[in-house]
Amino acid sequence: MQRLLGELLDPASYRLERVDIDADAALKREYNELVPVLKLDQTELCRYFLDLNAVQQALAGYNNVVEP
Repeated sequence: MQRLLGELLDPASYRLERVDIDADAALKREYNELVPVLKLDQTELCRYFLDLNAVQQALAGYNNVVEP
């Protein structure tokens, strides 16, 4: 999913934070086998596979400036 994001979207248009769910018991219980999961803030955009349409719609409505 991360590789596809980098190929399909300008890397300057988003900031990706990778989270290791195995390092957090609560996240592991919540997501276990649902990974990868892509979220924007608290909104889940897609899981397992990249849903480019969902990502583009979410980013189009997002007004925060990404700091390098």
